[in-house]
Amino acid sequence: MIEAKRPSEAEFLKWIETKAKENGFTLEQAADKRLMELTSGNLTTAMNELDKLMLYEFESKKNYAS
Repeated sequence: MIEAKRPSEAEFLKWIETKAKENGFTLEQAADKRLMELTSGNLTTAMNELDKLMLYEFESKKNYAS
């Protein structure tokens, strides 16, 4: 049996930061936290939303918190 649990806030934010950096983006800390809030800490949803943000901000390679 494989146990799947939600990541802690620190793990979640680290994952977002790492994923963005792997794709050449930088995210402000407030943007990381806002993404976590908007996705209720759901990693699958956050992955999808981060992909959308990176497509939308492809030219500037930087996302800002609203």
